[in-house]
Amino acid sequence: MKAGSAKQIEAALDRADATIRAYVLHGTDDAGSRALAARLGTALGADAERIDIDGSTLKDEPGTLAGEASALSLFGTKRWIRVIGGEECFLAVEELLNTTAQTDPVALIAGTFRKDSKLLPLADNHPATLTFRSFVPEGRDAGELAAAIMRPLGLKVEARIAERLAAMCNGDRALIQREAEKFALYLDAAPDRPRELDMTTIDAVSADAQEGDHASLVEAAFDGDAAGVARELALLGDLGSGAVTVLRAAARRALLLANPPKWLNGPEALAIQRQLKLWRPERLARVSARLFSVEERLKDGRTAGGVLATEELVQIARVAAKGR
Repeated sequence: MKAGSAKQIEAALDRADATIRAYVLHGTDDAGSRALAARLGTALGADAERIDIDGSTLKDEPGTLAGEASALSLFGTKRWIRVIGGEECFLAVEELLNTTAQTDPVALIAGTFRKDSKLLPLADNHPATLTFRSFVPEGRDAGELAAAIMRPLGLKVEARIAERLAAMCNGDRALIQREAEKFALYLDAAPDRPRELDMTTIDAVSADAQEGDHASLVEAAFDGDAAGVARELALLGDLGSGAVTVLRAAARRALLLANPPKWLNGPEALAIQRQLKLWRPERLARVSARLFSVEERLKDGRTAGGVLATEELVQIARVAAKGR
């Protein structure tokens, strides 16, 4: 069944409603869907075990979801399943809803569904599911979101500046959060020592100021130009510590393609128009999810960041080439 409002889905997740087997969180605001899913984990407690499954696994083995959701915890703690996928999860969700076994709750972060989706109508009309569609916030709403994210970090910001930052991040709360953390560190801000955030700081520290060296690489990837990606990588050499910057630049491009803003002009606008012909919404949703997942893996410091970033860019180019 459909959640009638953000407050309804939040309330259901915050109490881990026992009548709901699956929460289907979809729409253009992928970061918003992720934030909602995280509320389920918080509701179950700090020691709750989260099991991550991707859509490609469920496409090949639909029974995995019901099997995992009905499995017993090895440590006697509560469990929940987070799925990053979309329409390919239809059979898996159908089997989950049909099983007679008691199951752990599932949060499916699904991106944008096509009009001919079979999964969304199933979830919208089933009493054991709750669906919610998130939209990327714009204008004043996006500015209020940015201000709310920055406030706990000790950052004071005017409404117009908050809206500007939100526009730079295309309303994506995950990117806003990362930028806000950098600003707080730069200004030595904290809840007990608030600092004013102005445009001078934003221009000096923001991700846009750091992406220039990698612009051609990102363009080649989203153009489906594998040879261009190889050429740019050869010029840049080992991405090393720049891997995260590259991934964030690619994530920003994916967000711009998913929600092309009216204010773009110049070369970037031309590139967006060109690449929109190559990318479908569901592919962009999967790319965004993968980029955020890879960045999370890089944070533990035990992975070869440059190699992972290179693999992702090559994969993006291959996917884009299919759209030609």
